[in-house]
Amino acid sequence: MEWNDQLIEEALRQSAASLEKRYPAGLPPATALWTAIDTKRKHRRAIRVQRWSVAATIILLATAITLWPGAKKETDLSSFQHKIRPLPATEKEAMAYIKRVCRGNNIICDSPAFKELQSDLDASSTALADINQQLKIFGNDEQLIRAKTRIENHQARIVKAMLQTL
Repeated sequence: MEWNDQLIEEALRQSAASLEKRYPAGLPPATALWTAIDTKRKHRRAIRVQRWSVAATIILLATAITLWPGAKKETDLSSFQHKIRPLPATEKEAMAYIKRVCRGNNIICDSPAFKELQSDLDASSTALADINQQLKIFGNDEQLIRAKTRIENHQARIVKAMLQTL
């Protein structure tokens, strides 16, 4: 790299020497201009080196953080014993509250949006029962556990939406 810089600098100096005869008198001396140009080039080179060193440091830190032993604790789902949990008390209480409100002939309970939420909840309950049956047959299969979790989360969102409409 230095060799290329030296060649370029030599070519520029030869070109400047040939043009020195036509150099305007009102400008500062050519040596002062060359010194300013050289200073500017060195400053830019130093900034470029600093930027690359900062980028390399950031990449090194990011790599170290991701590869640090113990940073990731992966769980092997095939050996993970998932306990089938009943509906939490808060969800049971929410369902009891919804049933009480709807028994009181609430107009919202007869709305199409609420009926759709109820049918979604019934369908997801049926799907959850099917998955529980499959879990009993096939054991703790990773895909079945994921599907069960997704359905339980979906049920929680449906119950929340039902409570918000009431």
